[in-house]
Amino acid sequence: MDAPIIVYRRTATASTYFMRGFAGAYATLPVADIDLSRRCFNTEYEPVVRHLLEHLEGPLLIVNLVRRPRARFVSQFFKNLANEQIRHPCSGEWIASPLAVGGDLSYDNLARVYRRSLGEFFIPHDYGIERTYPALFGVDLSSQAFDYDRRCLHFAHGRFTFLTLRQEDVAEWPRIMHAALGMEAVFPSRRVNAASEKPHAALYEEFVRHFRYTDEETRQLDALLTAKKYYAS
Repeated sequence: MDAPIIVYRRTATASTYFMRGFAGAYATLPVADIDLSRRCFNTEYEPVVRHLLEHLEGPLLIVNLVRRPRARFVSQFFKNLANEQIRHPCSGEWIASPLAVGGDLSYDNLARVYRRSLGEFFIPHDYGIERTYPALFGVDLSSQAFDYDRRCLHFAHGRFTFLTLRQEDVAEWPRIMHAALGMEAVFPSRRVNAASEKPHAALYEEFVRHFRYTDEETRQLDALLTAKKYYAS
């Protein structure tokens, strides 16, 4: 399959690694700056996807990358520690960051802000990508089941072919894509844009070692649609 690829995904799901396998580029706002000559577009914003659908003709491969919420939320939190503003995870509009820690990088403050942001930001927006599918693509993902044996969700509708991959299966992505699509994907030999390569790496590793979700937080995380749809088995 050699159709253009739109990687429409949440943040902190190894999308940069995926994109590099297809010489892709980030597609962000404003949409007028997007280079439509690319084969692969990497975005998390609905207005960007809408723009691409209006300007790219013919078949398209829509790739959704997911990750277990309890791990993805922590990665996204540390990605934005120093940012006073972030883009809204769906609209792409700039908003005051609910993840800002005010320069206090102590474990206690990081844990306090992270716990607060779970209910205010992460949990409400976790399934936001899938909720836009009916309006964008004319399909409802709730009627499509994740195939745990093949480690993907794969189906076609109109000019769109849909593929959902889990970040935890990253080593298997070439095999999965070949089996589902007949595509030969050559990804980088090592992970890119990983937390271990960033300035906050030591803080991140310390936080992961010490932080524990409460029973109530665990219940809420396990009840998320992402967890139930892609991590039930």
